[in-house]
Amino acid sequence: MSLGQITIIGVGLIGGSLGWSLKKHGSCDLVVGYGRTQESLQQALSMGVIDRAETDLAKAVQTADVVILAVPLQAMESLLVRMRPFLPDSCLLTDVGSVKVGVVDAVAKVFGEIPPTLVPAHPIAGLEKSGVTAARSDLFEEQRVILTPLPETSRVALSQITELWESVGAEVECMSVDDHDHALAMTSHFPHLLAFLYMQLMGRQGGESLLPYAGSGFRDFSRIAGGHARMWRDISLDNRESLLPLLTAYKNQLDDLFDALDNQQGDDLESLFEQARDLRNQYRG
Repeated sequence: MSLGQITIIGVGLIGGSLGWSLKKHGSCDLVVGYGRTQESLQQALSMGVIDRAETDLAKAVQTADVVILAVPLQAMESLLVRMRPFLPDSCLLTDVGSVKVGVVDAVAKVFGEIPPTLVPAHPIAGLEKSGVTAARSDLFEEQRVILTPLPETSRVALSQITELWESVGAEVECMSVDDHDHALAMTSHFPHLLAFLYMQLMGRQGGESLLPYAGSGFRDFSRIAGGHARMWRDISLDNRESLLPLLTAYKNQLDDLFDALDNQQGDDLESLFEQARDLRNQYRG
């Protein structure tokens, strides 16, 4: 399979890794990287992540067969406004964001409709690091990629984007936008919020003075608090409709936990811990 020219808007960890993977597997004829700063693009070129660098958006997309949006969610709409006049009608449009409703809404607003060439995507692969220097050519191998096609999405577009991800070793599945955003809120976005809150609390309760006493539990729970702050700000705001009910439910559970501790209800605590343990033991990641 060769998809001609693929233009990646935003050559960071995910965009850079995808470009590198596509080149490695011969999935396209040309990988063009677009970015605002020449420095990061030159780094991508020197690493072999992309074939050509562009800081001119029109030049980056006007001959593209596929455009992959790998930019912060809050920047999506303004980017689409600038890109729309130069985007070929036949060009496939996809993304790598972890919240889909915002992407779909931005495209609908800018295009006035959902184009049949739109195939929203989310690779469930990443690191706490960011930037093109953290890119890996094997990042997506045996990793899940979720596509959220719309009723307007053409079968041909869906098939081609599926083949794109499968060509770099990913396992592809489809679900609705709402189902995706709820699932990712529960399994990724909400745990990140908890980790960030925990580290903020630790900072207020002793901070660095407590770190010498931290063990594997602290390491495992706090790891995801090392993520990119602006990226997680954008994700939280874009997926707030899924996150707010979870936060409400969690507050209620905290009240129950407080009562169990305050009233020394050992049986209730043990039951809670057993249920949590049994579900966690079903995870094989």
